Amino acid sequence: MFKAASPLSGGIARSGQTCGSLLGALLFVGVVFGRRRLERTGVFEDYRRAMEVAEKIYDEFEKELGTTICKGIRVRLLGRVYDLRDPRSVKEFISSGT
Repeated sequence: MFKAASPLSGGIARSGQTCGSLLGALLFVGVVFGRRRLERTGVFEDYRRAMEVAEKIYDEFEKELGTTICKGIRVRLLGRVYDLRDPRSVKEFISSGT
C-alpha cells in the first residue's frame, strides 16, 4: 500500500492538486471497509460503511485545512507554494527546513 501510494506525493504526482495525504487516508479506508466485489454500490453494507468513514475524514480534513488542494495547503502552512517538479524549488523547500 505504501509503495502504491508513492505517486500521490506533492498533491498527485507533485502537481499540487488534491492532497496525497488525504487520498492515502481514503485508500486505507477502502482497504479496511471497502466492498469486496464490483457490483451495485447501493446494495452493499461494506460500500455504505466505507463512504460514511471516507466522508467524515474528507470533511474534517477540509474543515481543518480550508481546502483539499495541496497548493492551498502549502500556502496556509508554509506561506508559499513550492513547485515540487522544479529542482530549484525543491532545493529551496528542503533548505527551508519545512
